[in-house]
Amino acid sequence: METLFTNIVFSNLRSWRIVRHVLFWAAWISFLTWTHSLKLASETTRTIGGINAYIVLAFIEKIIYLPCQALLTYTLLYVIILRFTLQKKFAHAAAGTLMLYALVSIMAFGITEIAVVPLRAVLGFPRVWNTLYSSLMTSLSGGSAILGFAVGIKLLKLWYEKQRDNQVLAQKNLEAELSSLKAQIHPHFLFNTLNSLYALTLQASPDAPEAVLRLSEMLRTMLYDGAQSRIPLSTEIELISNYIELERLRFGSRVEISQAWNNADSAELVIAPFVLLPFVENAFKHGVSTTSDTAWISLETSVKSKVLTFRIVNSKQECFHESAAPAPQAIASGLGLANVRKRLELLYGDRFSLRINDEGETFVVALTLELEAAVNDPIHISTNHPLQKDEHYALPAH
Repeated sequence: METLFTNIVFSNLRSWRIVRHVLFWAAWISFLTWTHSLKLASETTRTIGGINAYIVLAFIEKIIYLPCQALLTYTLLYVIILRFTLQKKFAHAAAGTLMLYALVSIMAFGITEIAVVPLRAVLGFPRVWNTLYSSLMTSLSGGSAILGFAVGIKLLKLWYEKQRDNQVLAQKNLEAELSSLKAQIHPHFLFNTLNSLYALTLQASPDAPEAVLRLSEMLRTMLYDGAQSRIPLSTEIELISNYIELERLRFGSRVEISQAWNNADSAELVIAPFVLLPFVENAFKHGVSTTSDTAWISLETSVKSKVLTFRIVNSKQECFHESAAPAPQAIASGLGLANVRKRLELLYGDRFSLRINDEGETFVVALTLELEAAVNDPIHISTNHPLQKDEHYALPAH
């Protein structure tokens, strides 16, 4: 039913346009016949084919005058208004309107004399008492009334189509922005990972082949799953696990990693790709890497009733964040966190809460995210959901 209505109202196919215009004029003739016959039908009990004679007369006359009203309506709407008035050709519009009304009045006068007067004589109704006045009323009054309805419908349709086009454009802009943010994440992630691998090769570590293998698995995930709007939560967790093991190979005993995966309820749940990974990257890059002593990272995830709770805490040197001129790496990391936060806003609307706290010697990220079951839908931007997003804390460069 909705498709039928949409085709009738908005389709530009010729067949649907013909149906649309036929329905419009049929509705208009029925309306005029009904309104005009109300005041006349009570004046006679004579019938034609079982229908009150005045109703029959009103209906036939409206059909007879239809060419005049159609000429007036279509010319004013598609030529005078759309081509002249909206293009600010006001002189053409004024001259064209006067000429059009004169032509329609003459046309109506001829129809009255040629068709309406004989029709009334055949049906036994009084002759039109003033054919010139009747013709002018047909063109000025009746024609202007139908024109008003037609213009109103046309402008409403144009407004709706403009709103629809704006929504489509806004959706495309959001998808382009998301693609841009994701493209920024990939080089940033790859740069950090290659740095880790480079450190292992410098040390001639026997763990380098395993690091290459894990990096290969991660790049495969990025290549085949990164283009998707949603990936299984298990895929994102596996990606994080590979990254953690890669960094563990690099840092060895310099880092203590505590992991708690509580994902029993995560089956069939999906998440936007690379939403969680940047937080883990950040913990290593600007927590472990900047600490000369033994560092630590605590990572906890849990899923309950489709709500993911993700919390990561890392140790850091406080002086690293008190520098008057933050290191370039810190600025890059701040950009990474800003990107993932922007992606969360675009993809999940109010379906997430994010707290980022710099507590001196520790850095805490707490994310609560409402997930959905696996579907094959395109990117969906949501704005009305039960979780209320917390105000983001001001971030130092981290």
